[in-house]
Amino acid sequence: MRIISANLNGIRSAATKGFFDWLPSQAADVVCVQELKAQAADLKPEFIQCDGLSGAFHYAEKKGYSGVGVYSRQHPQKIIEGLGIPEFDAEGRYIEAGFDNPSGSKLAVISLYQPSGSSGEERQQAKYRFLDAFFPHLEALMKSGREIVICGDWNIAHREADLKNWKSNQKNSGFLPDERAWMTRLFDELGWVDVYRSLYPEHTGEAYTWWSNRGQAYAKNVGWRIDYQIATPGIAAKARAASVYKDQRFSDHAPLVVDYDYVPKSLNAENNQDNPMGMRGRHDMAKKEQPSIGGKSFEDHRQVNDHNAEFWSARELQPLLGYSQWRRFEDAVKRAQTSCEQSGNDPAYHFAGAGKMIELGKGGQREVFSKVP
Repeated sequence: MRIISANLNGIRSAATKGFFDWLPSQAADVVCVQELKAQAADLKPEFIQCDGLSGAFHYAEKKGYSGVGVYSRQHPQKIIEGLGIPEFDAEGRYIEAGFDNPSGSKLAVISLYQPSGSSGEERQQAKYRFLDAFFPHLEALMKSGREIVICGDWNIAHREADLKNWKSNQKNSGFLPDERAWMTRLFDELGWVDVYRSLYPEHTGEAYTWWSNRGQAYAKNVGWRIDYQIATPGIAAKARAASVYKDQRFSDHAPLVVDYDYVPKSLNAENNQDNPMGMRGRHDMAKKEQPSIGGKSFEDHRQVNDHNAEFWSARELQPLLGYSQWRRFEDAVKRAQTSCEQSGNDPAYHFAGAGKMIELGKGGQREVFSKVP
């Protein structure tokens, strides 16, 4: 299961910068967005449904301000907008999608936008009020018995490793001692897990998710890690890879992408009319859902080269998978190579020949996946 969190700093602005063109390439199962800065009437159809993902939103009452949303392939059984706290519900800061089902599989994914206090003392005090009110809710969520992932812009850098200039920011909102202590309590007292840090405890610059628009902050990677996926221990333990997408800029934040080895039954439904493929694993999708070519299935197209490495022909796979699924297949290999490298292994050994062009007759073949025995 792939979950993406992205602060868009305006959904319409992010759309013009290619966010909804990029999203289909990610094959995400759930996407949480923050800072919509839009009302329902402002959303184009492609902002509400994209690549089989359907969105639900909690808008701020004030136009052009805040707002959160959650997209999913499987329709949630329940949507909860707001925390029941009028001051902050009016600002559109919380939406929860529940995927509980009668078989007992229970999952909730939450899109959260915590207040920033950087504009002045008044907003900093509002931020403290939010933290005080939100903590008991987090405690109740932890005791609910569900697996939960809270995605969003928490507007707090927890550790010194979470921002470039930590020494000079100790008196600034987002890195204040009280804010950081609040997050420590979240982890140590309540048992929530910072998923990215559980995978990459020592990462610094590659972990940043936000950069000031001042000066050359982005170019010099003078950033902060303030976007998180924070989860209950059960699902957090199933996280396999995480990355911050920086190849394109959709806003002053970058999307945080996490892959979980977790597919609850409610997200694996076969009878979703809007998305018949449901949320099955990509391997099953390729084997069971895609048509054959010349009577051959996906597995039948497997070949073995002179080095005993398995591969598939690009010319044969493209019509079999279709363009969209082919792009996802390529992207999956690239992500796997990156994850392999980040974990200290040698991609050249585990992915020998992956992506290499091989001339054959008048055409070419690309090894999109190969493994060394």
